[in-house]
Amino acid sequence: GEVYRPVEKQRQKQALLFLNNYIFKEPKWLLRNDILNAIQSPQSKESVIKTMESVMINLLGGSRLSRMTFIAERYENEEPYLPEEYMDDLSQLVWGDMNVFYQTTAYKRKLQKSYVANLIALYKPDEAEGLVEGILAKLSEGYTANTDVRSLALDNLLNLQGKIKRTIPVMTDRLTIAHLNYLKREIEAVIGETKDADPLVIPFRRDLSIQEEGR
Repeated sequence: GEVYRPVEKQRQKQALLFLNNYIFKEPKWLLRNDILNAIQSPQSKESVIKTMESVMINLLGGSRLSRMTFIAERYENEEPYLPEEYMDDLSQLVWGDMNVFYQTTAYKRKLQKSYVANLIALYKPDEAEGLVEGILAKLSEGYTANTDVRSLALDNLLNLQGKIKRTIPVMTDRLTIAHLNYLKREIEAVIGETKDADPLVIPFRRDLSIQEEGR
């Protein structure tokens, strides 16, 4: 019988929702000032922030995405969790709907900065920030070369860049504007400034309509 089988798509989606509920959303019960003020000074990142950053490194790691790509290729007829769908789901959880009511918290801004930094490292391993991130990016560089992983990373960076550019003009919160401008510049430094592309329209030609073979 088969030794290797992919984890069911729904189970992986449930795992992402679990991380969203307990990592992506600020765990305020672990950040009570009345307790923190009694045990440590505010001179470094809180443990929950370090945990969140570690989780994001893992979720956007080159080895993880390359495995998902290889699994999708082998089990393409069994509806596997496609890497592009996974990255869309992750992006939605981290960013949500960016509209006129969009506002961030300090925790959310750290989460989004970590997301962008790791997405950039996925696209260009040499651009990885931090010692751990740099080591992991270089170790997985061979797995992502000549695969769809880096293409997907670029695609997500371009989509996010467009969303940020469209969101900034309608923002009123100063810190949120500063945060989005910072991330926009970080992305531009890697992929350059781009304009939103018009959708590709291919004119219909009746003389080229597809027909069944032999007809």
